[in-house]
Amino acid sequence: MAAPRLDAFDRVFGALSEHGVAIWESPLSSAIAEVVRGEVAQLAATDHFRPAMVGRGPRKRRIPEVRADRLCWLVPSEDEDDHELFAVRPGLRALRAFVDDVRRGLSERARTSLPTVEMMATHYPPGTFYKAHIDQFVGGTERVFTFVYFLNPGWRPPDGGLLTIRRPGAQEIEPRLGRFVLFHTPEVLHEVTVTQRDRYAITGWLGRTRPR
Repeated sequence: MAAPRLDAFDRVFGALSEHGVAIWESPLSSAIAEVVRGEVAQLAATDHFRPAMVGRGPRKRRIPEVRADRLCWLVPSEDEDDHELFAVRPGLRALRAFVDDVRRGLSERARTSLPTVEMMATHYPPGTFYKAHIDQFVGGTERVFTFVYFLNPGWRPPDGGLLTIRRPGAQEIEPRLGRFVLFHTPEVLHEVTVTQRDRYAITGWLGRTRPR
């Protein structure tokens, strides 16, 4: 991991170890966050997003009363070669490099192998949500850590769209531009409350085995 991030990452890992959830405010510059936001908006404008599904394999289906967001897979990509997708989008490339730093740092500190990364862009149009869930498929164990990188400037409390950690003393996290959230995948029940404006994020998982 790059030296300037070591102290900050140690603090984040400490919070993750103690609470199961860590918030890292603006680990990438505001300029990079704006570039990523623009690249995701461009993907949305060029029809790369699809309605989100629940489950996988033959049980994969759309259940809008559970989740009504739209998504675009980035790693692995469904629409274009992974290398080409990142080669022409410098913001996403910088974010991917940062996620790889996080993956290596977590592998060292948690003393567990995390060879895989999944990443997708998500879009919640006004009025949409995702009910309380765990980010692990039934019977699955491959996802170890979940991360979310928010892409929403000027977010205000009336906008809704909170990432809510469901536990005693529920933790509500506003999806502010540049904020990075990390949590233990199999242990953290969470939801996205109804959003009143377009809400974008990059969501992903660090895992033990080849996903999907």
